Amino acid sequence: MVSNVCALILAAGLSRRMGEPKQLLDFKGVPLLQHIISRCLLFPFSEVIAVIGYEAKRIQHSIQIHDSRFRWVYNPDYGMGQSSSLWAGLKECHQGRSVMVFLGDQPLISPGTIQFIFQSGLEQQNKSDEPCMFRPSYQNLPGHPVFLGNIKQMSFRNLKGDQGAKDIIRHLKNRNLVPVEDPGVTFDIDTPEAYKRAKTMMGKGWGV
Repeated sequence: MVSNVCALILAAGLSRRMGEPKQLLDFKGVPLLQHIISRCLLFPFSEVIAVIGYEAKRIQHSIQIHDSRFRWVYNPDYGMGQSSSLWAGLKECHQGRSVMVFLGDQPLISPGTIQFIFQSGLEQQNKSDEPCMFRPSYQNLPGHPVFLGNIKQMSFRNLKGDQGAKDIIRHLKNRNLVPVEDPGVTFDIDTPEAYKRAKTMMGKGWGV
């Protein structure tokens, strides 16, 4: 059964450190961003939205998703940082009481972790109308995906820069940092070296 939670994938960045669009890097035989979108579609999200900006037309041409729950959102202000993409996506989450925020360069998060954060947030959302946050951490480092519950009770208008929702989260009374044994929640593919490591880790069973 489809939930009232929207999955929001932030993937509009310039990929400066990578030197090429990391959204289109080959990962398990498909573009990296496609892998993350497909993984999200395994879960009962009401919508799966990928926010893109840099090389948007090329990305849309290269990635074909055939699922009615999926759509692209274009962020024309992608150069202003991650917060602009978060805000662009939040405005388009029409079928979600809550959102679960993913990053478009983190393919090694295990399905078990996604399910755990999703279920934890959903249970809290159904108990109360108060806004809440559930976020995984690995070795005391906060990671993704981040569940933001009851988003209509939150104010996102002051989002700015590359801080994402940190300022909003800081003011929530019900915020939960949940330790997990999943290094993938903090592993970003930002550089050619990180991409190389990710392929090695994938071969060792990470993200399964």
